[in-house]
Amino acid sequence: MIIGILGQMRTGKTSLARQIKSEMEEQFPNGCFIHSFAEPLRTECALTFFGEHYRPHPSPRTAWDVAEATNKEVCRPILQAIGEGKRRLLGRDYWVNKVKEWASYLPTSPDHLIIMDDVRHENEARWILENNGIIIRLTADRKTLIERGASEERLAHYSETAMIQRSAVEKEYAHRCLAMRTNGLSPAGVLKGLRRFIEELLWGEEE
Repeated sequence: MIIGILGQMRTGKTSLARQIKSEMEEQFPNGCFIHSFAEPLRTECALTFFGEHYRPHPSPRTAWDVAEATNKEVCRPILQAIGEGKRRLLGRDYWVNKVKEWASYLPTSPDHLIIMDDVRHENEARWILENNGIIIRLTADRKTLIERGASEERLAHYSETAMIQRSAVEKEYAHRCLAMRTNGLSPAGVLKGLRRFIEELLWGEEE
């Protein structure tokens, strides 16, 4: 089972993913996994920049994670440029295919949950919905996003605007898409408003 969380930066996607895992993982005996389409991108960036220069860190990926944590304003444009560049040069499904490869190693049963916390493109949402998953669209007003640490420049980037309007695939699978404004809500408050609908979509159709 897959839940994809869609929204601009600072709408609370990762916070909601962690809340879902915290409150619902006991319902999935084969595991509950938070993953992102950016994970393979980060791995590739780590090898590109730190493949031979990762010491004193134990691995290139660790070196990248440290760099991203301490130099986010430098690393984010790199991620955006390489991510979009590979989509354009190697096919728009490049990162989706990387995630599909990762997911193929997980247990093939309904008793595990994958939470994708960074849906930013329509083909990513389509892969989730075509695999009987759920899309949760999070929104917040611009003032709230800025107060939470977003910037006008970053909000204007293509990766932040590509899905700002409801997409064709969301309309096609409207019965499997949820939406919530996160203004003034904690992650627990967001999940409280969504949980009944999530559980109905995950298990209601089996009854």
